[in-house]
Amino acid sequence: MTGGAPRRASWPLAAALAAHACTFYAPTFSDCAIRCGEGGACPSETACVDGFCRAPGATRSCECTPGSTRACGSAKGECATGRQSCSPRGQWESACLGEGHPSDEFCDGKDNDCDGVVDDHLIDDVPCPLGVGVCAGHHRPCVDGGHAACTAEDYGQSYEPLEEACDGLDNDCDGLVDVTPSVRWLDTHFNRFAVVGTDAGFSLVFTRDLVSSAQEGLFVQRYDRRLGALGAPVEVRAGLPAKIAARTLGEDVVVGWAGADEVGVARVAPSDAVSVWQPLRDAGFLDSLYLGAQSEVAAVYRAGPAVARLVRWSLDGGLLAVKDLNTLDGGYKTTDVLEVNISTDGHHVAYDGSSNPDAGLPFAFWFFIFDTQTLQTEREYVYFGGPFGKMIVQRGGHLTTTYPYQGFGSDKSGIYFHPDLLNPAVSEIAIASSTTDPNAYGVSDATLDAKGDLGVVYQLRSAGQLGLARSSKVGAQELFATRALPVDAGYGLPAIAASGDQAMLGVVDMDLSGLEARLVCLP
Repeated sequence: MTGGAPRRASWPLAAALAAHACTFYAPTFSDCAIRCGEGGACPSETACVDGFCRAPGATRSCECTPGSTRACGSAKGECATGRQSCSPRGQWESACLGEGHPSDEFCDGKDNDCDGVVDDHLIDDVPCPLGVGVCAGHHRPCVDGGHAACTAEDYGQSYEPLEEACDGLDNDCDGLVDVTPSVRWLDTHFNRFAVVGTDAGFSLVFTRDLVSSAQEGLFVQRYDRRLGALGAPVEVRAGLPAKIAARTLGEDVVVGWAGADEVGVARVAPSDAVSVWQPLRDAGFLDSLYLGAQSEVAAVYRAGPAVARLVRWSLDGGLLAVKDLNTLDGGYKTTDVLEVNISTDGHHVAYDGSSNPDAGLPFAFWFFIFDTQTLQTEREYVYFGGPFGKMIVQRGGHLTTTYPYQGFGSDKSGIYFHPDLLNPAVSEIAIASSTTDPNAYGVSDATLDAKGDLGVVYQLRSAGQLGLARSSKVGAQELFATRALPVDAGYGLPAIAASGDQAMLGVVDMDLSGLEARLVCLP
């Protein structure tokens, strides 16, 4: 009996426990907390949706399991990752705890802005030393965490350490567009000068007297294509001539001089060897000496107030002939000769003067063109201001020239171009002109560039600077363009020359202190 009593007493307890079982275990369903089992198995009253057991009607997607965490933020560069928690509703919290944030990028060898690239988009850029022209806006490169020196490549494709391209840009970043800085060629120790160009560079022909120098005479100084001096000046002759002139024969320089006692010529080779040719003695020189050179060398000058004289030499230095061009059956076509010039090849001479009634010409100012080979007058006509520049040249099958002009008794002045001196139907063309200021334009010089265009330099007296002009022949039409050189580029007596196929031309001007040379591009 003792063993049976406890068994009877347990039945009420068992019943009570059975009646309250659900009260002790009543779990609450949490959305997004249960992952779907194998085959999408989920507790009753739920369904497997995108890997989570979801209550019917659930609309928001489950991003994560509540309470879970994950790495967040960038792990690039100087930025460290943080941790992001999943909210009870199965959504990632917006906060990324412990995350490192991007900062401004410096040149320090680090990826400060955490974009995966070291030292890009710098806020501590250092400008390159050259900051104008095509160099504007360029900065020193950042190399190995430090600012390196700028190289030519850092300035871009248009940069040139020595400006050569004629493209309307300041390629060498010196503040000058299509003009190089000036180079001092000679100081005050000279009297007269002429400039010619060869394939190798430029040659300056000049004189010195005993007052300005210990050595008096006529000299040639050669320069390279960048205006740098090549050796020392070469003496052509002693003494001081009244006038000088120069042309080229290939790479040789032909130098002419004239004085009261003679007119002479010398040929100077690139080796600086000087060959003095047979001079014309008792030349009767007055003024206006010019040279032409090609199959022979010819000089023209005023041999008196009414004489235009031609002297011709063979290329071996022999004196060929002397002729006074304005003679007619023993008399003179003009009572005076005002100007005389010769084409660059020596085949055509131009001179002018007042007509001689004894020659059957009505009184006027007349302009004559003479063929040095046939010794015949090619053209004569009345004019009102002479086409006399420093260059008469065969161009495109026509005899052309450019010259400064000042109208007689008028306010007209300018730089003019005559496209065909032998064609009476063709008139001069104004490159640049003024109808109100007779002194607006001054001395000019001209040359042909590598493309056969005519380049002209002239004084803009009213502006106190030099002007440049280009004459390009397109079909039968002449196209002109002009531009002014910077004011600080000089304003003295100008000369211009071309060197081979180099795009830039040499311009030299004489001021009170000497000769300044620079390379320029035609407009």
